[in-house]
Amino acid sequence: MIRLTLIFLLVGYYYTLSNAQGIAYQEPRKLAKAVNSGAEETMPLISADGTTLYFSRILFEENIGGESAGQDIWFSSAGEDGAWAKSKNNLAKLNNKFDNAIIGIGDDEKTFYLLNSYKKKGKMGVSVTTMENSIWSAPSGLNIPGLESQSGLYGFYMHPLGNILMISMEGANSSGKEDIYVCLKGDDGKWAEPINLGSTINSEAFEITPFLDAETNKLYFSTDGRNGLGSADVYAAERLDDTWTNWSHPENLKKPINSVGFDAFFSLNRSGDVFFASNRSGELN
Repeated sequence: MIRLTLIFLLVGYYYTLSNAQGIAYQEPRKLAKAVNSGAEETMPLISADGTTLYFSRILFEENIGGESAGQDIWFSSAGEDGAWAKSKNNLAKLNNKFDNAIIGIGDDEKTFYLLNSYKKKGKMGVSVTTMENSIWSAPSGLNIPGLESQSGLYGFYMHPLGNILMISMEGANSSGKEDIYVCLKGDDGKWAEPINLGSTINSEAFEITPFLDAETNKLYFSTDGRNGLGSADVYAAERLDDTWTNWSHPENLKKPINSVGFDAFFSLNRSGDVFFASNRSGELN
C-alpha cells in the first residue's frame, strides 16, 4: 500500500510500568540522514537482534527503475555505537522496477516475506525468500486466496511464525475504505480465505498498516476514523479469544507516538524497540 506523503522513520522505546499504568513511551527520536532522505520512507521492520533496519523508499532517483518507478527495499545496519550506517538497496533479486517491500521476517531470521511484484506488474500478493550465505533465493509467490481489494490498495504483515498474515484492504465485505483481515495457514500448509476482524476494529474510515505482536495477542494499526490527534493515529487492541473477531476496544497510543500528522507503520522487536513512520514536522537529527 502506498500513501504519497512525506514520511520519516522515528524510533522510541517502551517499557511496562505496571498492569494498572500500562505502557509508557519515551520521546521518539527521528533517525538521521543515513536512513531518512528527501523522498518517502515507509514500512520499517527491525531484525530481532535490533542490528538491521529494513524499510521501503518511494519517489527516489536511486531506486531500481528511477524516481518514477515503484518502491525499493532499503536497509541500514547499526554500529557498535548505535549509529545507523548509510542505507543501501543492493538486495539482489529483491528489488525490481515495481513495488518492493519486506512485510515480515521469520523466526529463523533467514526467511523474509515480501510484497509480491515479481511475476508481472499489477500482481499483488505475498512472496517468500530465504537467505543462505548472504545470498537471497529467487522470491516465490505464496498461494493465498481472496486477496482482492476493490481499491487496489493493500497492506501486509506476516507474523514471524509464518502462518498468520495480517492484511489491510477494501474487501467485498469491508465496512469502509480499508479494513483489517487475517489469513491463517492450516496444518496442511494451505492458506484459508481472509477473515474480517469485525466492527470493533474496523470502521467506515480506513484501517491500515496492521502489526501483530510476537505472542499474537495484541494488534497495532492506524486509522483516521476514531477522532484521533491527526490524519492517522496508531491504536492497539487485545485479542480476547481464538476467533480473530473478538477484540478489546482499540486504545489510542496518544503522544508521543501520535501527532497531528500521519502516524502509521508501527512495529517493534523483542527488545522493545519501536519503529514507526510519521510526516510530523521537524528537522532530521
